[in-house]
Amino acid sequence: MAAASIHQGLLQAGVSSRFYYQDNQSSRTLDASFMPLQRLVTEQPASEAPWYLPWEAHTRKRHHRQRVREVCRYYELHLRDNDRQTEVFSQPELVHETHVARPDFPHQLLHLHWTAFALDWPSFFRSLPRRLPIVWTLHDQNPYTGGCHFTTGCERFRTGCGQCPQLLAPGPHDLSRHAFAVKQALLTGRELHVVAPSRWMLTEAQKSPIFRGAKSFTQIPYGLDVAALEPEAGREAFRGQRLLPTILFGAEDLKNARKGVQYAIEGINHLVRLVSQTDSGQTPAGEVGSGHDLSSGGSSSPGVSGPGRGASGVLGRGPARKRLRLWTFGKALPDDLLQRLDPAIEVKQWGFVSDRRLQGQLYRAADVFWLPSLEDNQPQTALEAMGCGTPVVGFDVGGVPEIVRHQQTGLIVPPRDSAGLAGPRGICSRTAACGSDCRRRGGNGPPRVLARAPEPRVLGLVRSTVGGCPRPPI
Repeated sequence: MAAASIHQGLLQAGVSSRFYYQDNQSSRTLDASFMPLQRLVTEQPASEAPWYLPWEAHTRKRHHRQRVREVCRYYELHLRDNDRQTEVFSQPELVHETHVARPDFPHQLLHLHWTAFALDWPSFFRSLPRRLPIVWTLHDQNPYTGGCHFTTGCERFRTGCGQCPQLLAPGPHDLSRHAFAVKQALLTGRELHVVAPSRWMLTEAQKSPIFRGAKSFTQIPYGLDVAALEPEAGREAFRGQRLLPTILFGAEDLKNARKGVQYAIEGINHLVRLVSQTDSGQTPAGEVGSGHDLSSGGSSSPGVSGPGRGASGVLGRGPARKRLRLWTFGKALPDDLLQRLDPAIEVKQWGFVSDRRLQGQLYRAADVFWLPSLEDNQPQTALEAMGCGTPVVGFDVGGVPEIVRHQQTGLIVPPRDSAGLAGPRGICSRTAACGSDCRRRGGNGPPRVLARAPEPRVLGLVRSTVGGCPRPPI
């Protein structure tokens, strides 16, 4: 999503840009500037050797068989049926090679984004011109680690990895150590420029020896096309459905431990208990007592309590009544997690939502967006929620506090503090003020971090790197 937006922004700025993709999983219509990755790379090298040298073909086949055996050996030893990894773990070497299809690379600059499972590092980088400028935008930590995409606090990438806690049978010379050495050797001496959307990611990247020879490190935050989410359509689309305070929570894979689903479950269960106490007249001081309207601050939305009305104005009394609504998007919550939810919570799982209009409607209709990630770069979901005027409550980790303005566009709580998500810092009267500010900002333009379109800064980096705009492909 972010990569495609940058590409289209460069096109609008007059830069000749081509976007190569492995799979198109979006609902957007792709124009001629988007091309399958197979247009750039091939499994066979563009050899300049004469056809009458059969020994070279034999040597290549033997080398290919050896590397396939090695790749499979590491996979069988460390990754097959691996239940230790908290995030996807990818090898830089693939079974199939990905050589640049032409000996004369048709572009002046290469801008890499997420390359896992798409590019075989050895064949790809060795087939690139040695002095080709490379800009690499980091969407996770994989490019500078031995294979993990988020380190979960491990610092071994600072010294070459090994003994990886996310692998089966870890050891001093395990897959992470091997992969780290492969990456470091291939990027040494390259004209590499590292870009990260968050200061946190940029700081971590500078610690890795893989990027020791990088020519520059630049922070360029993500931008957001707020108009694509059609924020005003959201209120009308769900009008009459918001009979309960609604918490929105979502990720591509809700079963991913890094996304902190367990803390969201604990937090909303805690919140139900607080609401129940309020409903029975036992309001905990400073927590819930002034209502749950986070969407408009001072004015009530249909079916949602406003300041001074109290939770009973919405939820009524009696054990059979639902008290809160949880909406999720992404991969569905597994049954074992659903069973841990309090029966007073009404759950609606929207699944994968590719329609940008519907995404905007969900963000707009929710009272608050919860972001309980234990590690994150600059999560697009948080930007989208704030862009639609919905406050974000998240943990103080990674790049999250760089985009959520505490008590202005959302709230930041200590990591793993599930009660903090729901208590005085969570869905309460003080968050209502955040909702008011977020709605106001949404009406007058997105928050400051959203308004910084990345394309001008990327364009500046491109021009300073190559001395001008890239030429069209040959």
